[in-house]
Amino acid sequence: MKVEKALQILLLTALLITGGVLTGNTAEAGKQDFTIVNFSGKTIYHLYVSRSDHSNWEEDLLGRYDTIKHGDSKKITFSSREDGKFWDIKVVFKNGREWVWNGVDLETVYRIRIDGKGTAHYN
Repeated sequence: MKVEKALQILLLTALLITGGVLTGNTAEAGKQDFTIVNFSGKTIYHLYVSRSDHSNWEEDLLGRYDTIKHGDSKKITFSSREDGKFWDIKVVFKNGREWVWNGVDLETVYRIRIDGKGTAHYN
């Protein structure tokens, strides 16, 4: 009887933790989450992601002090409440040069690798 009760408590605890109840994190990851991998040969200083049907760029996701150096990657996460399938992505380098990719289907893409020619490779 004690073993059965202990197993029930263990199972309930596991369910609570994985469900986010104990961690306070009840929001699921957004279906548009992706990782950007920088193989451009340069450091990315600014990163913008905006819905394709919007005319303005959202805020810089790297903020004021973060960068993505050549060979590094950055996980971009969305709220689970975020909607929108197609997104535009812009990176800006130190010299102000911009590379933009329009209409990226972030519901199917989970990894974007940028090469030195400005081509984005999607997985």
